[in-house]
Parts: sequence; C-alpha cells; structure tokens
Amino acid sequence: MTVRSLKLTAVFGLAILCSWSPRASAQAYRTFISGVGNDANPCTRALPCQSFSVALAQTHQAGEIYVVDALDQEAVGTGPITIYKSVSIIGAGSRAAISGEFLIAPEAGGQVLLKGLDFTLGGVQVTTGVGISLVIDDCTFVNSNILFQPAGTATSNLVVRNSTVSGNPVSPGILIQPQSTGRAVAVIEGVNVSNNYFGIHALDYSTVTVRNSVVTESVWFGIRSEAQASPPGLVTVFVEHTQVSHNGGNGVLAAGSTATMRLSDVTITDNGAGIATANGGIVYSFGNNCVSGNPTTTPPAPLPFT
Repeated sequence: MTVRSLKLTAVFGLAILCSWSPRASAQAYRTFISGVGNDANPCTRALPCQSFSVALAQTHQAGEIYVVDALDQEAVGTGPITIYKSVSIIGAGSRAAISGEFLIAPEAGGQVLLKGLDFTLGGVQVTTGVGISLVIDDCTFVNSNILFQPAGTATSNLVVRNSTVSGNPVSPGILIQPQSTGRAVAVIEGVNVSNNYFGIHALDYSTVTVRNSVVTESVWFGIRSEAQASPPGLVTVFVEHTQVSHNGGNGVLAAGSTATMRLSDVTITDNGAGIATANGGIVYSFGNNCVSGNPTTTPPAPLPFT
C-alpha cells in the first residue's frame, strides 16, 4: 500500500469516528432570557429565549440564567416556575421584574441563587428539597413573599440579604417552617420587611439570625419565635442591630416551651406591645437594647456579657 493510500485510509477512518461520536450537549453554563425573546432561540445573549422552562432545560446544572429585562410569566402562560436543579438566576438588566412564582425544588443538596430580581406577584416558595441551600440577594418582593418550608430530615439553609419584602397585608413577609424534623438555618441580613401581615416567623426546628434589618408596619407581629409541633421542636431566633417598630401586635414574641429569642442592640418601639412571651417561651436580652413607646412590654431575661 502506498503512503498516499495509507493517508487516505487514516483520514477516512477519522471521518467515520467523528461521524459516530455522540453529539455534544446543547446545554450551556450561561443562558439568557428576555420578555421579548423567543423559545425557539438557543438562549444566548444575542438570541435569548422567553420562558424559564426553556432556559432551565438549556442550562447545565450549577449554571447561570441571566434575566435581561422584565418578564410577565403569567402573560407568557407558564404559571409557577419550578426551579428543579442547582442554578443561579441573575437580573442582568437595570432591574429584572418577574410576575410569577418560583417553586424552589432542586436535587438533594442543591444550591439556588436568586440575585437582582424584582418579584411583583407570587414570590419564592420552598416546600420540598432535602438539605438544600437558597440564597436571595439584592431582590425586591412587592405583593410577594418568601416561604421557606423545606422537607426531609437534613438541614436546609436560607440566606436573604440586601432585599425588601413588603405589601402582603394578609400573608407573611418571611416564613421559616421546616415540614419535618430536619432543621432550617436562616440568616436575614440588611433586609427591610414592611407592611405585611406579620414580618418574620420562625417555627419548630429553626435557627434564625436577623441582623442589620428593619421590621415594621406589620398588621400583627414583627418577629416571632414559636414552637408549635407536638412534641415541640427547638426554635431559636437571634436578633442583632435591628429596628422593630410600628407593628400592630407584638414587636418580638417567643411562644412555646422550646422557643427562645436573644436580643442585642435592638430598637423595639411604637408597637402594639413591645416584648412578649407565651406558653413557656423566653426572650433573652444582652442589656443593650432600646425598648420604648410600646403600651405594654414583658421584661426580658438578662444575659451576661462574656
């Protein structure tokens, strides 16, 4: 066989191998979505798609979806959007407005980031997921809220920072309520929670930190630590450098034999009642809080500085 024949055979064999190779996945680590996009598009920056369902299918697990402008999910007929994989959803426009509800349900141990989004209806809800993590950063919720109710026995984590939750007169602003004996650990920092039925409510098997925040103008209470289950699960809320004011009911309340709240550098003023306890709950104070202008208040149990 000549050298030329050998070369032709090699080239032909390589062509056959290439033709048999599986097609590369159409998914990308970064996709784009727009209210004026088209779901027939490949979800690129130049050719964005329109609906989250298509963008999710086009995005690798742990990838990023960029929202380049306002999206009215109801208008495009998709209804609630289930975020079923680890992913970051990031507002890439001046503000990315979303009219619709996100149901957060990634794989066990999954992680979801929501950043730079404006929710005008629906909000964000977690009712499933095992040992998941949800981070909400620089988002606005108007007539929409955050309901963190993970399932399973593992610990799930919530972080809400630099955000606003408001305008829910018949529903909570932020609710932390594990559905079973698994734990929920939440950090709420730099958040304005205002004009809701109640501000922040933590229930059995929750550990919550509220820091550098404002909780105001609730119809009912501002911040509540409550054990309801039978037998009750431990629930602890630590509030630091936060203003709790002008709430129609209690500013802060610990209710239930395993419910506690610890206060440090907290201003509690002009609420229906300042500090309250019920059914064996305990509110502790580091002695550096400002409590005034409330018609009634329960003196908290002192905690020593160490």
